Amino acid sequence: MCSELGLGIIVIPVVAILANVAIAKAFATGPSFDATQEMLTLGVCNIFGSCVCSMPTCGAFTRSAVSSASGARTPMVGLYSGTLIVLALSLLTPYFYYIPRSTLAAVLISAVAFMLDWNILKILWNCNKRDLFLVVLTFVSCLGLGVEIGLLIGVVTNVIFLLYLWARPTVSIITCKTPTGGEYVMVTPDSGLMYLAVDFLCTTVTKAGINQGSGSLPLVINCTYIKGMDYTTAMALKVVYRTFQKRQQPLILFNVRTGIKSMLQTTADVKMILYADTEKEIVDLIFGEILDLERSETIPLIEKGTQEHEVTIEIETGCIDDLIQDTLASNESSLNECGRDK
Repeated sequence: MCSELGLGIIVIPVVAILANVAIAKAFATGPSFDATQEMLTLGVCNIFGSCVCSMPTCGAFTRSAVSSASGARTPMVGLYSGTLIVLALSLLTPYFYYIPRSTLAAVLISAVAFMLDWNILKILWNCNKRDLFLVVLTFVSCLGLGVEIGLLIGVVTNVIFLLYLWARPTVSIITCKTPTGGEYVMVTPDSGLMYLAVDFLCTTVTKAGINQGSGSLPLVINCTYIKGMDYTTAMALKVVYRTFQKRQQPLILFNVRTGIKSMLQTTADVKMILYADTEKEIVDLIFGEILDLERSETIPLIEKGTQEHEVTIEIETGCIDDLIQDTLASNESSLNECGRDK
């Protein structure tokens, strides 16, 4: 059985799930829809059906459309239509031979014609041509290669588009000013930081530090939208941190989640990365980092092998006059005490 189905072993469950979910979304009248419930129901039906050697169970657009057009309102229509199918297969099979296929096709087309939304093509053309391309590609593939292969092509193409969006996130780079007049560069990615986007983001951060930051301004990575991180990303951030450390340019991670922070500290083994949760902390860390850099460049006062320099002390004129007056007053008091003793 498995050798006869071949690729259909994988395609049939996927198509069955997609069909059930699509039918439920098309005919659902309530405010909420749970796709998990549809998949759970489909799986339970097929498990119990396999115990009695039944055919695989899944929904069908045509039967659902015919039932909806006939005025069905409750699940009892399934029992009614199932009874009619059993009677038709038992008593009317010899007469079905004389029904033209064009007649059956016309019935099915009339039943599902109201489900075709042609206006969506114009809407997609105006708002998102990528989705329009996916719709046209899937539709043409289903007509030319079959429903199973057409749906598989549409799913794979959409996954490729999603991978591209994850690999090339939108990064916002702005220059911020502190209340005291200091400046720093803020880099904000709009999506998660995983393996696909790590090279692009690290390159963008490095270029921003050189171009916008002039190789000296502090750079802050806004991690508000970063909800997860893998090992490759942690090691890449370690390399970026070392690069900024070599050119003595501060690098700060802003609004980092606790899990990501612990992963960076353990996996990447970089405990000197600066973290900040508020803008005030950013300002404090920036000025503290700049002060440390200035102290590291301080030259000793006396070096070996250098000549001694003459040191002069400058004292203001007013200070000298006060000193003279205090000395004269102390001398007069000493003379008076001596005269009393005599």
